[in-house]
Amino acid sequence: MFYIIVFALGLISYYLLTFARYNWKKKNKRAAIGIVLLTLVSFVYPIVMMILRRY
Repeated sequence: MFYIIVFALGLISYYLLTFARYNWKKKNKRAAIGIVLLTLVSFVYPIVMMILRRY
């Protein structure tokens, strides 16, 4: 179950990172950096919470 959730989070993160790349190419660097930070938080935080609840 853990791997399925990580895979789903990875797919969502990939979509967000492609949107960040699009914004970077359109010279909207502030939005691109914000999306990258949002992606990191939305990928790492659920994984850390699942690991901490497991032990």
